[in-house]
Amino acid sequence: PALFQQTVIDESVVREISMGPFKRKIDDGLEMRKVAYMCVHLLVRHMLSVVDGAALVDCVVRGLPDDPEVRVNVQHIVMETVSTFPSDYAARLEDIGKSIKEVREFKVHKSAVKQEVDKKEDAVKVAVSIAAKLQSIATPEQLKSGMFATMIADMNNPSNESLYQHYKICTESPSAAK
Repeated sequence: PALFQQTVIDESVVREISMGPFKRKIDDGLEMRKVAYMCVHLLVRHMLSVVDGAALVDCVVRGLPDDPEVRVNVQHIVMETVSTFPSDYAARLEDIGKSIKEVREFKVHKSAVKQEVDKKEDAVKVAVSIAAKLQSIATPEQLKSGMFATMIADMNNPSNESLYQHYKICTESPSAAK
């Protein structure tokens, strides 16, 4: 559908500007993608019967490593649709695992301000919430090997205290994952 195509990052509207010795990317299409994800969220909320599960999951995979505001909408979409499209999500768990890994491994600059560090932590919490929700539809094979299994094992490792605590909250209380 045309709506789902609006969630694709259009590199032609991403520009790089120089600010002294630093270069920064400006995504002029970000606002359009945010609105598109909001519309997708409304669509799944009010007209779920007309949604193609595979196309929706493609949209979710694209949105996970995107802007934090996009990720929040993606989280809501996953939470509301995973039980309706379990086979579509299960078929893409490896891709979802890769996208979540991208979010988790994103490094903030050493000189990052507190707001940037907090955004990174929030992004990881959203990713953990999504992984915890998707764990319920994973096959035993998907939980034994592959990217998704490795990711779940990492989150279930007490040595990474904050990640582990959030994962436990999400898996012990389904409403806390929202």
